Amino acid sequence: MNRLIEQKNKNRQERKKQQARRPWLILIQISLWVLGIISFFYVLCELNNILISNKIPLLLGGLFGLAVAVFIIKDRDLYVVAVLCFGSLFIAVPLLINDVFADAKVEEMKQMINVKNHSHRKSGPSVEIRYNDLEKKIDINENEELQMDSASYIVLKVNKGLLGYYIIRDKKLVRE
Repeated sequence: MNRLIEQKNKNRQERKKQQARRPWLILIQISLWVLGIISFFYVLCELNNILISNKIPLLLGGLFGLAVAVFIIKDRDLYVVAVLCFGSLFIAVPLLINDVFADAKVEEMKQMINVKNHSHRKSGPSVEIRYNDLEKKIDINENEELQMDSASYIVLKVNKGLLGYYIIRDKKLVRE
């Protein structure tokens, strides 16, 4: 038993010596973690503004993050953080490409409102629409909540992204 503990301590010391010899590797690791955290918040904000089902990107990102965590991360305490960071990075890159290289032409889409959700506790007002067999919840401004009861349509100003997904640039509630 003591021999195993001594061997583990010896292996840790050897890894620390190897890491001390390569400071650029530590810099790359830190930058990847910071980029992963930034991309996590970017994905949270951007998925609401794209007409796409959230299930597929989140599932693919989770699988990618899990693969990175299992095969690359050696510290088990960091598995959850690694799944979130690297999964978010995997999702954020296509979303960013879709957004940056979007078509400059703005299109208007008039969609019928299926469900109206008033603000409640921490959630703000929102409406749900159906677009190409996709039910999408779209958050609206607090000052438009009064118009929500009389509105039956929402007009979305969108740009078509490079990957073919529409990016919501502006939204307005209308009666007819």
